[in-house]
Amino acid sequence: MSWSGNHHWHHDPLTRNLTFEPFCAYLKQVVTIHQGMFEKLLFQQQQAIPHQLSQLFADAGQTYREIARELSEYHNSSDAMLNNILKPES
Repeated sequence: MSWSGNHHWHHDPLTRNLTFEPFCAYLKQVVTIHQGMFEKLLFQQQQAIPHQLSQLFADAGQTYREIARELSEYHNSSDAMLNNILKPES
C-alpha cells in the first residue's frame, strides 16, 4: 500500500496551518489495516509466533518509512516556500 503521490496539501505559509484531508484519510486507512493485521497475528491463540508476522513488520516498516519521507519532503518544501515569502526584497 502506498500513497499515490498526488499530494493534496493545502498550506497557508503565513499562519503555517497545514491541512491534508486526503493524505490524513490515507494514514488512518494504513494504520487501521496494519492494526487489524497485527491483532490477527498476535492475539489469536497460537503455540508459536506466526511466520507472517516478520513479513508484516517488514511491510509496515517500509510503508511508514515512505510516509515519513513524504511528510519530510512536504515540510522541507513548505519551509522553503515560507522562507521565500518572508525573504526581504533587495
